[in-house]
Amino acid sequence: MDAPKRDARHWIMAFFGLFFVLFSLPCFAVGFDLLFLDADLAAGVMGFVIGAMIASPGALLLYLGLRKPRRKPLEIDEGLERVVLGLAHRNEGELTASQLAMASRLGVAQAQEVLENFERRNLAVSTIGQGGTMVFHFPEFKTTLSEEEDFMQRLNQSVDGDARSVVDVHAYEYEEQD
Repeated sequence: MDAPKRDARHWIMAFFGLFFVLFSLPCFAVGFDLLFLDADLAAGVMGFVIGAMIASPGALLLYLGLRKPRRKPLEIDEGLERVVLGLAHRNEGELTASQLAMASRLGVAQAQEVLENFERRNLAVSTIGQGGTMVFHFPEFKTTLSEEEDFMQRLNQSVDGDARSVVDVHAYEYEEQD
């Protein structure tokens, strides 16, 4: 996905943060000198405290300036949902990010994010299709079943039917014993 770009504000914060951190180094050096070489405890501690007071906001500014900018979450409005669902319906329940990107105002990365949102909401299921493309399946719009899906559906129906017949047999045997 495309990372948001840093604007001038971030670079200025990073510059001033680095300036404050570097400016605090002489205070730490003086504090070290006074504390350990001259054995002046009060002056040495004061040098460290002043250095820390200068370095702390500098480190914070440096962090805020160099951290990765937050990405705004993609807002999925009703119009976009209708586009996605309409495409899925036209494609017999299957949709890829590139198909969605071609039919909408989204880039491929944003289309992928939208389809993953549908998957998180349990409206779609993703699989890896031929050629390594991620395909999102919308079961509500599936009109034809593949051989594997047809086999699995028939298998589930036969297992459900066998389970009912076993229960019916046990109920019948129980009634005869009375």
